[in-house]
Amino acid sequence: VATVIVVFVNQALKQGIKKSARYLKSHTVEAEMVSTSMRVYAVQVLNTAILMLILRSEIGLFGKLPGAHYSTVNAKWYAEVGAPLIMTMVIQFATPPSVHFVMGAVFNIQARVQSRSAKTQNQLNIAHAPHGFEIAAGYGEVLLATSVTLIFGAGIPLLYHVAAVGFFVRYRVDKWVILRKLRKPPLYSETLFETFDEMFAVLLVVHT
Repeated sequence: VATVIVVFVNQALKQGIKKSARYLKSHTVEAEMVSTSMRVYAVQVLNTAILMLILRSEIGLFGKLPGAHYSTVNAKWYAEVGAPLIMTMVIQFATPPSVHFVMGAVFNIQARVQSRSAKTQNQLNIAHAPHGFEIAAGYGEVLLATSVTLIFGAGIPLLYHVAAVGFFVRYRVDKWVILRKLRKPPLYSETLFETFDEMFAVLLVVHT
């Protein structure tokens, strides 16, 4: 139950950040995308991994909270922290592709309903116009998965296999959705991709 709640909160935070992005008054689209991806990444990695690690530790007041707490990694830590973290990542990887399929079905139903009430060709075109691909929030989720895998992978090697399968599935589903279901995305500058490279370099240092 706690694992499902973590993933649900992650998705709720992502939607809230996407909706509030325009209130930051970014000067460019790229700046707004970078801000969105970084905020999605920050709140999700905090909710998914950092809080779980801190709340189970013996650091300061956290050691007085109800439940087991650990000063080192042992078998019980793997059972109560490692295993839920793996399950969280499995569900986290499965959620975006599942959302694509669900939203695709919803879009088809909406298009059929709106087509029946369309009075003009423009209304019919709008009813069948595909949605755009939201890359910024997806970048934040990819950074989350990368961070959790690189930070905890040395102690939980199964995360490497989960990440390999998860990234492969996400790549295939995103590629299919972009090419077959959504409208052609605009040309992006290198700003968002350079931000990803910088974060990935930091994660490699943390992993080492």
